[in-house]
Amino acid sequence: EPFQGLPERTGALLAHHQRRLDEILQLLGREPGSPMTGYEIASRMQWSRRRTWDDLSGFERRLAVTEALAHIELLHARGQVEKAYAEGAISYAVPVPQ
Repeated sequence: EPFQGLPERTGALLAHHQRRLDEILQLLGREPGSPMTGYEIASRMQWSRRRTWDDLSGFERRLAVTEALAHIELLHARGQVEKAYAEGAISYAVPVPQ
């Protein structure tokens, strides 16, 4: 059947992604210059109104981390988040204000 409501769905998706970007910046902004891994960021994000990170299955956590990393990497590409490699791990932080 033909899909209807494309403008509304597009708007809802764009708003969802902006909320995710804002949430990540807020989490990293609590301690500027203190890096966190993608896993650490994802584990602190709000994933559902009814379920917490602890309620997610291992597979769901994996999906959550990859979704978070996609948003984090976009923020990095925009220059809003710094990325560092240390001791075999990738971490992210907001730049410290000068």
